[in-house]
Amino acid sequence: MAAGGSLSRTERKAAARAEILQQEEQRDRRRQVSRLLKKPVAERNPEESLLLGECEDIVRELERRRKKREGLRRRQEEVGARSCWDVECPSCGPRYNHCYPMNR
Repeated sequence: MAAGGSLSRTERKAAARAEILQQEEQRDRRRQVSRLLKKPVAERNPEESLLLGECEDIVRELERRRKKREGLRRRQEEVGARSCWDVECPSCGPRYNHCYPMNR
């Protein structure tokens, strides 16, 4: 450490490099787990099952996101595929919805 308690430039660069490498490893692991979850259970080999067991937190996170996405998709289907552009302005006609406050 340099005087004054701050890290030297070399130490900061090394810490930043280590953080980037860790993030890349996490991203690769998440990608790998995501691919394995898409694979049918019967087709997974023992190493893949072991990897899923080691990465329970990633599996939980991906499952939570999948359920949330499905719920949003289901709600969207219930409401219909209407967007703010589907609303017709009474005075201007279709696709001119500048009169509606939700589009401002």
